[in-house]
Amino acid sequence: GGEGSLSTITMRGSSNEQVIIYLDGVALNDASGGPVDLSLIPLNSVERIEVYRGSTPLALGSPSIGGAVNIITRRVEADGDGSGKHQISITAGSFHTYKLSGSSSLLSEKDDVLLNASYLQSKNDFKFKNDNGTQFNPTDDRKEKRNNDGVKHLTLLTSWKHRISEKVDTELRMDALHRDKEIPSVTNSPDVKTDLDTKQYNF
Repeated sequence: GGEGSLSTITMRGSSNEQVIIYLDGVALNDASGGPVDLSLIPLNSVERIEVYRGSTPLALGSPSIGGAVNIITRRVEADGDGSGKHQISITAGSFHTYKLSGSSSLLSEKDDVLLNASYLQSKNDFKFKNDNGTQFNPTDDRKEKRNNDGVKHLTLLTSWKHRISEKVDTELRMDALHRDKEIPSVTNSPDVKTDLDTKQYNF
């Protein structure tokens, strides 16, 4: 597929359901079943990714046969002078793909605030070989553009950290996403208009 299509991970010969995906140390699935769609997690909000191909660390908790992946989201960043950091980026790509993302961090003596947002859209109208649903009959095969496979994806990450003392602090984090993904038909018919609307909020 293209942008927004189902993306999973397998390691060491396991199935994608046997790999536990963590977001900031919180499990998004368990080893008993249910893969995680990684396309729902925007890369611009990710600081780093930890991959454990063997045993899962005790700090993460849940053991798994296929290893684990811990996705760490961004924290507040300071500029060279110790003040907040701000950035914005605009991207354009093939198949009518556009992305706008930005982040801003504000720092004070006791408070750190992070705002991170991104918007992605793509038609995913790439060319492919359509076998017309008849795999073993090449006479009706044809090259055509993908129909009804577009995606619109909006994400927001906010974080507020407050220092009460040198040893105690509090942190409030909220991340939200809204994705509208079109679903193409098996025959790539332009008349099919099906889509899946996904909304997710974590606090």
